[in-house]
Amino acid sequence: MKKNIGKIELFSLTLLFVIGNTGLYALGVDIAKQDAWVSILVAMLLSYILLWIYLKLQSYFPNDNLALIIIKSVEKPIAYTLVIFYSIYFFYIALLNFSMFVEFIRFYLLPQTSKLTISILLLINIFYINSLGIEVIARLAGLMAPLFILFIIIIYSLIFSSGIVNFQNLQPFLGNGITTVVDAAIPELLIFPFADMVLLLMIWKYVKIKKSISQISFLAMTLGGIIITFALIIIIGVLGVNWAAIANVANMAVSQLITIGYLKNIDVIIVIVLFLLGFFKMTPFLFGSISLVNSLLNLHNNIWVNTIFSIFLLIFNYAPFTGVEFYSWINSFDRRTERIMEYIHISFQMLIPTFLLIIAWLKRIRK
Repeated sequence: MKKNIGKIELFSLTLLFVIGNTGLYALGVDIAKQDAWVSILVAMLLSYILLWIYLKLQSYFPNDNLALIIIKSVEKPIAYTLVIFYSIYFFYIALLNFSMFVEFIRFYLLPQTSKLTISILLLINIFYINSLGIEVIARLAGLMAPLFILFIIIIYSLIFSSGIVNFQNLQPFLGNGITTVVDAAIPELLIFPFADMVLLLMIWKYVKIKKSISQISFLAMTLGGIIITFALIIIIGVLGVNWAAIANVANMAVSQLITIGYLKNIDVIIVIVLFLLGFFKMTPFLFGSISLVNSLLNLHNNIWVNTIFSIFLLIFNYAPFTGVEFYSWINSFDRRTERIMEYIHISFQMLIPTFLLIIAWLKRIRK
């Protein structure tokens, strides 16, 4: 596959990917309360370390994706096992996002349409885009990013014009101490959304100008973090901590409060923006899962692998471990049980890439 992802495409894809499905949640509010936005900033700053690890690892293998990096770094039995587990991990994240957005579209946009119909229509689009390759996904991101920025400007202009933002809801600053801010940031907000960027190890090999990867990735992640922080400030400012913490989709609750003359709520715009962002979260993760298997089997964008994974996505969309019910079930557990899920994310997002970097560094020294 030719490496033809340009700077603008990489920046746009990274920006939309980082923000992703964060619009469905009031991140960190349950722990850090009115200081949740500070937790986002803390998590973003810490994520620079992770991003450096990913970028450094990629620099040792500039023309390889994560699968090939693993295969070249460790013994084959271990490597093949890790590649398979990474494929399952990426597929699972794609599945969770797919399930959540099917339910989101059904509830807010197409309430009279069956879940199966929405799932099939969404899956057809994801399947088609993935079959065209990551370059097309990146180019589509390059086209959609300006539209996203325009919508963001319109939405927040309407929110401020309606006079519904009360910055007193953000007071007192650090009212619960710095501990709650750190507790929300580590590891929860570090894991999601910032450490999801481990997926970019499946994409960076396709970038034309390798020297631009680091600068663009840091810039896009920073802008994404700032937008997420600003969005959270608005959510807390409009809804308050208690409402934001229990709202199913906080941004939708905000939109329903907007009233400017004859203009009442902007649900359609919010739905379009959230779906657009979700699409650029679930599609790259599914691409990553498929590409790991293709690399393991030495295939090139095999249509049958794409087809099989797409069918699995549709089937498992009806499994009990996806969607809103699953998140509610997980959240009903005590903290120690939740830690199990966190350890899984930490292993794939932080520990394994760090070990791979150390191995690559030691091999380079020996040479």
